[in-house]
Amino acid sequence: MFYLKNFIKFCNSGSFDISLYPQKKTLLLETGYQLNYPSTEAFKDLIRNSKKNFFYRNKKKIGKKIYLEVLFGDKNLGNKINYHLSNLSKTKNKILKKHLSLHKKFHILKLNCLK
Repeated sequence: MFYLKNFIKFCNSGSFDISLYPQKKTLLLETGYQLNYPSTEAFKDLIRNSKKNFFYRNKKKIGKKIYLEVLFGDKNLGNKINYHLSNLSKTKNKILKKHLSLHKKFHILKLNCLK
């Protein structure tokens, strides 16, 4: 969470994908590296302590794991991105539409969304 906190703190806006578990979880990969999943509570604390606005889309719950695409920045950022996504969705290129998930909109991330 240290790197994610600094990323959010020092950037005006940005985006990232995240998977959360009810408890912090660490998996050992075949390469020898560790993959750390933050807990839902740690992520909620990060959102509470940040002055940025958070938006999400493409929420998936697989077993106990929650996957989100997260966008953070000023309060109008979600509307701006949704506007541009809707303009891009008018393209006739079906591969582009599917790859970028242009039909999915960003919504304000509230703490009760992380259940």
